[in-house]
Amino acid sequence: MHGMLGQVISDSAYDTTNRYYELRAQSPRAAALRWVLGASRSEQSVQVLSDGVWPNGNAAFGIPAGGRFGFNDATGDGRNQALFGQATLRFLGDQLGLTAGLRREQADRSGVNRAVDFGTPAFDASLSTSRTLPKLGLDWRFDPQTTVYANWATGWRPGGVNLYANTSTFG
Repeated sequence: MHGMLGQVISDSAYDTTNRYYELRAQSPRAAALRWVLGASRSEQSVQVLSDGVWPNGNAAFGIPAGGRFGFNDATGDGRNQALFGQATLRFLGDQLGLTAGLRREQADRSGVNRAVDFGTPAFDASLSTSRTLPKLGLDWRFDPQTTVYANWATGWRPGGVNLYANTSTFG
């Protein structure tokens, strides 16, 4: 970036940690009623630090050579927790299968932006949402290698907190 501020170079550091845990139980493979039950949890934490560096400085603003000014300093956390289950009942000598499933998911998001010199104003935000997601399926096995199936399911993508948007009114 050039102009009245002189040359500015962006220097950013991002640190993201993701974890996923799942526990499930299922029926024996040969059972006429096949089922699976479980619970899952995912966690994400993000840290963002973005600075502007003035390699030559800026005398008009009293910025020495190599001077740094913050653009973004933020942390965010996200958690998803779910309970799920699905069962398939086989009919007509295992040729026809009827599947029903349900997933209940809770999503929690939070973020904190700290005050910086020229970037996003300080703020914190959080939100929590949940959904119940059904699934139905039907399949027909012509032989062990050939199956035709139809599934209906709902999906969901939870919202979040944007830590990267620079809403600065400077310049």
